[in-house]
Amino acid sequence: MMEYDLNVPYLASTGESLPPPLDRFLPECPPGVISSWLKDLAPGNSWVLDPFGSTPLTSIHAAKAGYRVLAAVNNPLLAFELQMLCQPPQRSDYQAALADLAASRRGDVSLETLIRSFYLTTCATCGREIQANGFIWKRNEKSPYARMYTCPHCGDSGVHPSTESDIERLNPLQRAEPLHRARALEKAIRPDMDEDERDNVEEALKNYTVRSLVVIFNLLNKLDAYSSSMSSKRMLQALLLPVLDAGTNLWPWPETSETPHLLQAPAEFVEKNLWMELEAAVDRWHSASATIEFTHWPALPQDAGICVYPGRTRELHNEGHDLDFTAVTCCLPRPNQAFWTLSALWSAWVWGKETSAHYSGVLGRRRFDWHWHARALHSTLEAVNHTTKISTPILGLVSNATPGFVLAATSAASAANCLLKGFACKSETGEVQFLWATNDQTLRPIEGSLQNTIRQTIRNTFMALGQPTSYLQPFLATMGALAKANLLPTSDEKLTPEKLNEIQKSFSSILLEKTFVHHFDSVAQEIEPGRWFLENQENCAEPLDDRVEREIVRILLDRGSIRLPDLQNILYSVLPGVLTPDDEILRACLESYADFNFTDGSWHIKPGETPEERKSELSQMRDFLRKTAKRLGYQSSGDQPIIWQTRKQEEPIYRFFLGASAIFQSYACPSVVEQTQSVYVFPGSRSSLIQHKLNQNPSLREMTRNEWHFLKFRYLESLANRPELNQELWMMLLDGDPLSSEKDTQLSIFL
Repeated sequence: MMEYDLNVPYLASTGESLPPPLDRFLPECPPGVISSWLKDLAPGNSWVLDPFGSTPLTSIHAAKAGYRVLAAVNNPLLAFELQMLCQPPQRSDYQAALADLAASRRGDVSLETLIRSFYLTTCATCGREIQANGFIWKRNEKSPYARMYTCPHCGDSGVHPSTESDIERLNPLQRAEPLHRARALEKAIRPDMDEDERDNVEEALKNYTVRSLVVIFNLLNKLDAYSSSMSSKRMLQALLLPVLDAGTNLWPWPETSETPHLLQAPAEFVEKNLWMELEAAVDRWHSASATIEFTHWPALPQDAGICVYPGRTRELHNEGHDLDFTAVTCCLPRPNQAFWTLSALWSAWVWGKETSAHYSGVLGRRRFDWHWHARALHSTLEAVNHTTKISTPILGLVSNATPGFVLAATSAASAANCLLKGFACKSETGEVQFLWATNDQTLRPIEGSLQNTIRQTIRNTFMALGQPTSYLQPFLATMGALAKANLLPTSDEKLTPEKLNEIQKSFSSILLEKTFVHHFDSVAQEIEPGRWFLENQENCAEPLDDRVEREIVRILLDRGSIRLPDLQNILYSVLPGVLTPDDEILRACLESYADFNFTDGSWHIKPGETPEERKSELSQMRDFLRKTAKRLGYQSSGDQPIIWQTRKQEEPIYRFFLGASAIFQSYACPSVVEQTQSVYVFPGSRSSLIQHKLNQNPSLREMTRNEWHFLKFRYLESLANRPELNQELWMMLLDGDPLSSEKDTQLSIFL
């Protein structure tokens, strides 16, 4: 049904990894993924290349697994962050450096006192003067409309309207705003910058309130007085980086976890208390640190450790080296105008204009489309192909994947002459794992057309999944099939906007054929939201969610208990590639069939879940249905389903399907006779799992929308034992205990 040579097992995340500073801008690097992949193919202490340097965690995870890593890090902020995480000061050293800075004088007061004064507000309950955690603004307004605080005196906490005194404290800063902005601009602008670069710096500065700029430059001015040889200066520079981020207007209100990609303040944003952020930065740095041998190029670590090359991978290749890389690991970056522009700005502020000069090329560009990004990825992957020996394996991790990102990544790799060996994805979270290998052979298209390959791959993917899915899964499978057939761009010259548009439009046009594919929950004018499935569903595999449930039950019955990572490894091997189940269905199945043991961190099958016990219950439920039919004046027949019908007509009134699982789609076909009521009878502990499947599967939801009912074992028993039960009361009470998110809910009013 589906070619599995490119569908490889998903690498499960294991353990914990605390996020580094600035993590909201960085691609995710799940703990345990890189280490488990490397240990299966590369000897310890061998060399690994991190060609993008997009997050410190890529190199840190490889080094902690026992490898020597060369990380090409062009962004000076990330190079500095990587060093500080690998060569971490003690927490007490950070605190001492911060205490020294706090006590430094600014006129007649300490720096801490001065900065805290900018965030004073009055408690609405007790009237005491306290520190605000932050102020809430509407974009383009002249003052905040609300403040956030927790009063240390009376305990009042939350969001309160701004007061006149809050606005009055801000007025002196706003009167001098042009001067403050001019100083911030001067510290970032170089004489050789062109007009576009200058304009972008000015646009970046608009994402700071004047209060934040004043605080930041008070801190920067104090740092300038420190000698560059002082270890405390590096620690304070590290503490300042999260503050530079916290000071922007890019923190939406209400708060979300979304990554800002553009330098545009949300409609409402939070202006944070930057002294509080400075204090919190101590724990952020300390908790994310990992002591690892660290060197700067060309010095190399002797054992497991990290060497940073301060530039691009193609520049490393041009320098020449004799390192023998056994593997390449990378977290592919996605376009982020906000982070790249701010990185250039922050580097200039913290280390000087010249330090950021080699990175500030990003300031000349405001739009980063997927074609531009494909060419940027291609440049690095092509250098990887030239820097490593033939058939060197490459692991590429993509977080928050979109079709555009997948198209850019697969096209870039193909144009760089890297062979796609496999892929896997979790569609709901947008996590994609690519396996490539370096190659020196020219890629030539094999037999097959673009349109036919796309159509056949879409069909095969849906048939293998057996249920509606998101846009990402068939798109990823299609890009894999096109890569295998060498129908993606196979050279730099062919990596054009026209070619990428042709691929994207060809896929979309075929997917939108109404006689071929059905689009559920569609949104007008948008193609990617909603779910998709074949119009003709004949010969499709059993729904993926049902296969997951079957496998989990089999494992629990066989083992009795299992830890989640072990379960994931088994499932990901059985269901690889685009079939990788998402965490939500795993969790729903486990909560239905097992209990979590907090002592050993494993899931133990619940009492009463053995096949024998469930078989006995099913037999009992059949007896209840047959006896109840007789009491209500119906004739009952059959076993699966049990049919209720009147003596005067042959057509069924009710069809009862009984099961001990949440697997019932095969029963959910239209009734042969209209108005026949179909009922699935099941254990109450399956309620949440059934509801999850209905929520995720719009096709199943449509099948069971009309003339369908869900009847729990215990509720059936309670109905069967009601002495006053008649046909009318039965029909009225049949849906009295609906599916619920609550575990095994029973409505006491009907018991």
